[in-house]
Amino acid sequence: MLTFVLKQMPRHAFAGISPAMMQGVTTTLAQIQQRVLQYVGPETFLVGHSLENDLRVLKLVHLKCLDTAILYPHAKVRSFTCLHVNQ
Repeated sequence: MLTFVLKQMPRHAFAGISPAMMQGVTTTLAQIQQRVLQYVGPETFLVGHSLENDLRVLKLVHLKCLDTAILYPHAKVRSFTCLHVNQ
């Protein structure tokens, strides 16, 4: 599911999203959080790579994560756990 979300100060140059792609977007962060929480409950395991980044952007905390960035760390990249991500 690919959905663009309104942001107060979009950083198009860093996100790879052009201003043209954002025209007509009305979806808010709160709406996306509600969509995610329809599928993810307290007992759901999240599996992914660098989940802390996704959770930080979504402003969600989830304690049951299997993060491949931690399981298979890269020697030159420091990774953090997805626990306690709230900002």
